[in-house]
Amino acid sequence: MEWIPVTERMPKASDEMTHDDDVLLYLPPYDMEPLYEGGEPLHFSGGVYTGHPRVNKTPADEKGEQNFWGIPTEESSWTVWGYSHFFGAPKPTHWMPLPKMPEVSE
Repeated sequence: MEWIPVTERMPKASDEMTHDDDVLLYLPPYDMEPLYEGGEPLHFSGGVYTGHPRVNKTPADEKGEQNFWGIPTEESSWTVWGYSHFFGAPKPTHWMPLPKMPEVSE
């Protein structure tokens, strides 16, 4: 299987909080501004995650009241399992379908 750029074609979008429409996603590394005045810039090392684009964007939490960090978050067009919004909204650049599940006999 080859990685597909999100600029070329997008995977199926869903707002279901299940793994039925999940694909592999590649999020590239990037640096972001400090979260508080005088803080150090954060570095996100990137990686491969499972997830899918959303039909409806997840709303922003501009005051940080909806998470236990108390950190403002951007709105997001993606559900990415295991990704921390501490690093901002996920911005995948590539995706690929998940392989078929193995057949398990008991």
